[in-house]
Amino acid sequence: MDQLTNLVEKILDIQRQKGSAFVAISGLGGSGKTFLTKKLEQIIPNSRIIYVDDFYKTEQERGEVHSSENIISNCFDWDRIEHAIRLFQEGKAVCYQKYNWEKNIREGWVEMYPQSITILEGIYSLQDRFLPYYDLSVWVDAPRELRRERIINRDQEWKRKWLDTWMEQDDRYFALEQPAQKAHIVYSGI
Repeated sequence: MDQLTNLVEKILDIQRQKGSAFVAISGLGGSGKTFLTKKLEQIIPNSRIIYVDDFYKTEQERGEVHSSENIISNCFDWDRIEHAIRLFQEGKAVCYQKYNWEKNIREGWVEMYPQSITILEGIYSLQDRFLPYYDLSVWVDAPRELRRERIINRDQEWKRKWLDTWMEQDDRYFALEQPAQKAHIVYSGI
């Protein structure tokens, strides 16, 4: 059985046993976590995705980009993410404004209703404060050079500008927090 089929089986087993499944998909920039999440969304009907990137803070909220030495980036609104997760855990709808990366503002509303399978996708998703919420957590792993190449090949020019800053913070997070060790599954992003 290939790793994607195995992962889908595990998620569906949790859903059958509990009636729902809350899954975290995490990995460093360029690891393939978004690709995997979109594959799962195609394969598993009625699954819903919460993207950590939707909770990026505006420039006014975060100050200088990645200026902190925090292990877990302070550029994301972790309290808003946790609030959304709690609402889902309580079986309630979630409504939030998502961050527009090109305009550096929050705009447009995302309305999500509890589904039997919800996936939180994004970097830092396996930080300790969120682990108790997950039925299953997945770390998507890929070599640094492959991740770097993928990021460089992305369309947005501004991502290239911040590449080294983000990768440095990602590397620090990986070394100090060891998120792959916290995951139920380590998935190859190659």
